[in-house]
Amino acid sequence: MFADLLNQLFSYSLHDFLLFSPEVYWRLVTNYLNAHQLIGADVAIATSIAVYLLVKHRYPRLVLCFIALLWLWLGWQFYLTHYQTINHHAIYLGFICLLQVALLVALAIKENYFQNKAANAKKITVGLIISTMLTMPILAVSSGLPWSAGMAGLMPIPTVILSLFFTSQLASRWRYLLYPLPILITVVELLTLDLLTWQLIT
Repeated sequence: MFADLLNQLFSYSLHDFLLFSPEVYWRLVTNYLNAHQLIGADVAIATSIAVYLLVKHRYPRLVLCFIALLWLWLGWQFYLTHYQTINHHAIYLGFICLLQVALLVALAIKENYFQNKAANAKKITVGLIISTMLTMPILAVSSGLPWSAGMAGLMPIPTVILSLFFTSQLASRWRYLLYPLPILITVVELLTLDLLTWQLIT
């Protein structure tokens, strides 16, 4: 009997834990993004302002609070309000986002300056941020999704990328506390996308 139980346990794979079909997931994402197109445009403008503040080394606390707002929207609207309707595990991802918000706000209170990096390093970082803002929406449209799928705050992967670029400019060693949760979100999202792709193929 124990051997049967072991055989049954080892017969499971990651694909058995996907609780919804690819069609249901992408319909939910498309409806969510279409309903928040205006937020995507607002995020683009706000991100441009954050880049300006980063370049000028002014108001870094505002930049950190802006990133915290992106994570708040992602956790509250995407995970806890929409994604949870088809995947009850999404509540944990929503709480991870809210924990990231708390870390960002705590660091914004504690720190008040970014790293004084060399001009070239700063230009590279700003270039990467702007490239991300331009290329992610283009990739989303080329994949058949609304352009807002490439906007930080609305979807997980753009939020992680933009957040890591900004927080890498912090001078404090405490910035390393801001990396594990976005990396965990990325791993979960990549696994989910891989499983959805596998289901479409089979």
